[in-house]
Amino acid sequence: SVANFSNFLDLSRKVLRNLEAGIPVVCFHRNSNSSQHVFRWAKLLADLILIHTQNESKIRSLFYFLSCDLEVQQRLLFQVLGDCPVYLTGSRSTARSVKQVARRLFASCGGPNTMILCADKALESSSFAIACRESAFIEQSGQCTALRHVIAPGANNDTLQQWLLEPPGCDHLLITTSAIDALENGQFSALLPEAPRFSQDKSAPGAPALREILKEDGYVIAGEQAEHLSLGIRDAEDRVAWRIKHRSSPEPDEAFTEHWRRVVLDVSAPPSRAGLMDERNQECIAAWLLAQQPISVCINKAAVVDAEALEFARRIWERTACVVFTIGDVLIPATTAQARPQDGEIFGELVPRNLLDTHTVAPVFVPSATPSYAASHTAENLAALADDFLNQNFRGGSSPPPGVAAIVRACKSIQMQGYCLAVWNYLQDAAVGPRRGISGSSRDILWGLQRPPIGKLGSTWLRVSANDSFDACAPVLTAFTATNAAAQLRISVHPHSSAMTKIKQTLGDALLDSTFARNLTEAHFENEVIKQKPWNVVRAADFSSGTQATTANVHSFGLVSHFITRLFPFGHVKSTRPDDPSFRRAFAESPKWLRAAIRPPPHTK
Repeated sequence: SVANFSNFLDLSRKVLRNLEAGIPVVCFHRNSNSSQHVFRWAKLLADLILIHTQNESKIRSLFYFLSCDLEVQQRLLFQVLGDCPVYLTGSRSTARSVKQVARRLFASCGGPNTMILCADKALESSSFAIACRESAFIEQSGQCTALRHVIAPGANNDTLQQWLLEPPGCDHLLITTSAIDALENGQFSALLPEAPRFSQDKSAPGAPALREILKEDGYVIAGEQAEHLSLGIRDAEDRVAWRIKHRSSPEPDEAFTEHWRRVVLDVSAPPSRAGLMDERNQECIAAWLLAQQPISVCINKAAVVDAEALEFARRIWERTACVVFTIGDVLIPATTAQARPQDGEIFGELVPRNLLDTHTVAPVFVPSATPSYAASHTAENLAALADDFLNQNFRGGSSPPPGVAAIVRACKSIQMQGYCLAVWNYLQDAAVGPRRGISGSSRDILWGLQRPPIGKLGSTWLRVSANDSFDACAPVLTAFTATNAAAQLRISVHPHSSAMTKIKQTLGDALLDSTFARNLTEAHFENEVIKQKPWNVVRAADFSSGTQATTANVHSFGLVSHFITRLFPFGHVKSTRPDDPSFRRAFAESPKWLRAAIRPPPHTK
């Protein structure tokens, strides 16, 4: 089943790719003011299926549309659809609710997209002002990459009002006559005439208006402080809101209400560029980005050549795990709303990694084949890989490094031996550092798998409970042992776990010194997670032996590419310039890129 907030590109990708594979699809939508949009899209698709198949029963066997409230959806998912995969694009709260009844949920969720301006009095720059406004207003903030938070040294209400409502040099009208006119005139960041005013915007009959809620939370409403209402302010009056706090970054646990399809912005205003860039503030910004997980982060330099800002951007990127990360400058500024997966700009809408299991089975990224998320390796395939290993037949790849080979030999199940080898084979191809974007792109792009965030906040904890076998730990141990991320793994083993001895024997004392956590009971472990807030928590029970994803174990032997994304960040970092050597020098050699520990070939004369 597929559920979506009415983004037709996302709907098409998820529905059509399943239909192409002959997989029946139920398209869900909640009863709301956008239900008609999704229904009309579904009707068009049903008509096209009929045209191409000339068979009405084919439509009934392949494609359904259902509009109902969330409670009914939950009952249907639990009672009728059972263990079928569910692909959801929506809010994090919706994903949490659906995950409680749909164990095989693959969810894409929004986050507070952030722009950082590395310049004193940044909003007085017309190019930065336009970039911020376009990011904040894009399709009237109904885009998943719309700007929600900006860090701008020296920002104040006067500059913010001008930036949002009357940016100098902006040739886009602030308000358009209709959505069609906006499309024809390229006005992707214009206010739509039907946009509700905050004073009339209520979540339910009898509820307080959004204007009252925003003002109580300290937001400024457009027009309320203006001495005169210019054209821009009059159009935006009661439709745009912002809040400024004089600080370098929010606290890690400070979350912003999404305000979907509303132009609402939070601004962090450090006193100066120097204050923004000091080491302590870098750590604070990175901690907040890790805790809140925006989809998109962009950093704009004060000049084309700005080595200090480029180093600042690299350090923020290395300490976080954002999928979309863009670096611009005063001449070609970056916006949050830019990602072209077809050019290598890998895209994904993720929740904070330590919350993954309460929202989704695995991260969803673009481009990827939607049916692959529910696919798994067959027992025959895994047994063949194990047999090849025993016969020293590596089919063109490198032999596993000693640590990986030891893990494979220690596995009791032949299928788990094969799965660990499949992980190793995949990492040889995928964990090779950064790849360049498509030649001829208008931006300089690096993409690929990454290590967990570098620094004290980037650890991954593997929890081994009393009943977990060594085999259940083996895929995670393989992935870290095989890469330059090995030192970022922490292992917590229950005192009564039978896996303890094999883990010690397999990893060896040298690796255990850097990875092994003290023995903890379940209660103590959960307390430590709350106290220390690791970036990711992985439980061995999720990977216990099985041949396919079932209700008993949703992770068993799923495709290794998706298994790896549960453990490691992925995505892209790019410059807004098509050929940016200084950007490539700063980022391409970063230790943040995930690399497999491939053994060199034997020396031959």
